[in-house]
Amino acid sequence: MEMEKLLEDSVPCIIVWFGQNGVVPPILIALPRGIGEVIDEDVVHARVPFIARTQQRFAVKAGIDGMLYVAKRTYCNTSEAIHKLTNTYLEDFSLPNPKLPFNNRQGFYFSILQKDVHGKLPSKFIQVFNNPREQSFTTEEINEVRDNLAKFITSDLLIFFLLFLIMNLILRFLH
Repeated sequence: MEMEKLLEDSVPCIIVWFGQNGVVPPILIALPRGIGEVIDEDVVHARVPFIARTQQRFAVKAGIDGMLYVAKRTYCNTSEAIHKLTNTYLEDFSLPNPKLPFNNRQGFYFSILQKDVHGKLPSKFIQVFNNPREQSFTTEEINEVRDNLAKFITSDLLIFFLLFLIMNLILRFLH
């Protein structure tokens, strides 16, 4: 799993730094084992960016942290909001066979094959990009929900790992 590999690679660097300064806290030695205890091995890493991000959100086993559960739920609600907006646009504007791809740079956007485009898109749709094969575009609402989703993507794992480290440091000082 990509996230676990990244963490495993970073932990030795931290341990080396502490070692060079004469101190290696036991918590840092135990961290790789602790990561293995909370990462769900059944979650596979996907190549499709949105699916990969979703899987990363759920890579941490259930019941580990309440704050992480709230972040996961918010992430799900936000991604559901994007799909609800999509359905609204489909009904309101009768878009011909639209796709709703996701990439890490743009987030969500609509894509329609050029052969299905007849006339100009309504002004609601912005950031229109034409290429020979398809027309891509988004809306202010999709961008707003995408930005909210990006906030949760970066904050949920950060919250979890900070809480994980803090809890382990507290346990260390209690023993």
